[in-house]
Formats: sequence, C-alpha cells, structure tokens
Amino acid sequence: MKKILLSTALAAVAGVAALAPQPASAVDGTITINGKVLAQTCTVDGKGYSANGTITSPDNQTVTLPNVLAPVLNAAGSTAGTTGFTIVIAGCDASLSKVTTTFSGAGIDAANNALTNSAGSNGVEVQLLDSTSTVIPLVNNYAMAPVTLSGGGATLQYYARYYAKNGNATAGTVTSAVSFTMAYQ
Repeated sequence: MKKILLSTALAAVAGVAALAPQPASAVDGTITINGKVLAQTCTVDGKGYSANGTITSPDNQTVTLPNVLAPVLNAAGSTAGTTGFTIVIAGCDASLSKVTTTFSGAGIDAANNALTNSAGSNGVEVQLLDSTSTVIPLVNNYAMAPVTLSGGGATLQYYARYYAKNGNATAGTVTSAVSFTMAYQ
C-alpha cells in the first residue's frame, strides 16, 4: 500500500510540474561557421611537406655578405655590403592567393631593427630590408605586407647588410640568424 501511495504522489508532483509555466524562449540568431581544408600549403624554395602538413625539410639559406673594411662602419647607423636574397614559394593550392612573411628569433636587437652578431666583430649587426630596400622592423613578430601569388607561387626579394650599431666597428667575423614563417591566405 505504501508503494502505491508513493507512486501516486510522485506522479501527481510530475503532473503539476509539467503544468507549471515555463520561461519563454525563441531563437535570436544563427551562427554559421565556414572553413576549408587544403591538401597542402606551398613549398618554400623547393622544400616539401608531408601528407600531414609538416615540413619534410626546412628551408635553410646562407647569405654571404661581402668583405668590408671596419672604417666604413665607424659612424653609428652606417651601413655597407647590401646583398640580395630570395625566398621562392611554389606549388601552392589553387585557392590560396597571398603569402606573408614574418621574421622572428632570439637574436634580434629591437632598438635598431637589426640582428645581433654572435661572432667576433664588435659594434656590427645585420639589418634586413624588403624589396624596396626599406629596413624591416624586427619587433613583435612584424608581418610583411602580403604578396600576391601568381601561378601558384611567388619569388620574394629581400636584402641583408652590415649595420654599425655604435660607430666602433672592429675587425672580425659577423654571424647572425633569423627564422622566417610563411602564412598563406
């Protein structure tokens, strides 16, 4: 008898709860999310990507600046030995239209927009320039202006040069390094 009364009481409570007023609700809008999965991005200077999108071999380049005499760099801010280099982008997915380069790394002197020298010459750093010979700001992962891809690729022109940090350049070797990352749109 107790079981029947308990079951009846629970059913009554559930029925009253169902009849209680419910808060009003209506759809206020819809969020549509779009995207695209690409077969691969591009190759950089002929370096390929694996099926999962990882680089099979990184694009490591060496730019050799010409020999210069220390007196040429004895005024703070003076430059010498401008040397061009390129980054070649190829094999891009047809839906990609632009590429952007970002330079980054631990050896950046943000105050001078230059790469620090890890070798023997004191007072000398290296600056990077864009295709118009404008110094590239090497701060806060500065992204270059997008370059339009043509025929699934592009050749990006850059320059490197010696930079006199303080006007006290000494004879010795100069070695700097910077990483670059390509972003595609």
